[in-house]
Amino acid sequence: MKTTRFFYSILVTAFLFVTTIESNAQNSLGKTDDVGRIAIKTIVPSSLDIPAAAKRILLTRMTQIASKNGLASYGSRFIMYPRVDILTQDIIASAPPKHVYTLNVSLRIADNMTQTIYSTTDITLKGVDNNETKAYISALKGLSYRHRDVKGFIEEGKNRIIEYYNSQCDFIIKEAEALAGKKEYDKAIYTLITIPSVCKDCYMKGQDASVKVFKQKMENECMQNIADARAAKAQDNYDLAVSYLSGILPDVSCYADAQALLKEIEDHRCAIALGKAKGAWASQNAREAVGAN
Repeated sequence: MKTTRFFYSILVTAFLFVTTIESNAQNSLGKTDDVGRIAIKTIVPSSLDIPAAAKRILLTRMTQIASKNGLASYGSRFIMYPRVDILTQDIIASAPPKHVYTLNVSLRIADNMTQTIYSTTDITLKGVDNNETKAYISALKGLSYRHRDVKGFIEEGKNRIIEYYNSQCDFIIKEAEALAGKKEYDKAIYTLITIPSVCKDCYMKGQDASVKVFKQKMENECMQNIADARAAKAQDNYDLAVSYLSGILPDVSCYADAQALLKEIEDHRCAIALGKAKGAWASQNAREAVGAN
């Protein structure tokens, strides 16, 4: 409940960042900078049953595919993930023997929140080396952003994502409002600020709605902080009570109540200290009287 100031600064920073890149946004994919406004996170599921070294190679190759196609590969609701199936596994009788793998790598672009798959492609790769792991890695190294099927796979994924936002924008806004109604403010804000700016109309609606949700979050936290402060004050834990109130900003409607409670706490502290000083003075304990102040 005491994170209002920190979260506000994060939201303002994110808002300013995305605002600087939206001025020329369009509901089309005509320009490279438009493409870059859709972020797809590349992941290799832990459940994928392949050697650890092969997983690292696979993730590297997928990240290259994203970056070379103008997609940001960082935290996003949209993900690219693989499935790997062994088509053939052979051993060539040579000195030393050679292991040969033929793999089918299925790449998928999906919405990680709704589990909707937007695009898929299947790529056959072959690798040869002295042991099974090296042969596996050799095959995965053939996964390239230059592959003929990759470009169509990426374009389809981008188009489907944009189509989703353009056609479902009102539903997305309502979903975020419903989350806010359940006090799941962070989820609501995340839903709104991750709308790609290439979807200009929906993006702007999302930015406006995110500001409203954040204000709701601040109002809710303010009321909760005041309640917590009153509970701490009742237990004579004044430092804790003050800590609940000190982060409340003037933007919220209960700011005046918070300031009044702060004054009440300080007046109470002063009254207690004055009472102790008077008691010490009455008992002719000058040293204690000075210490009470």
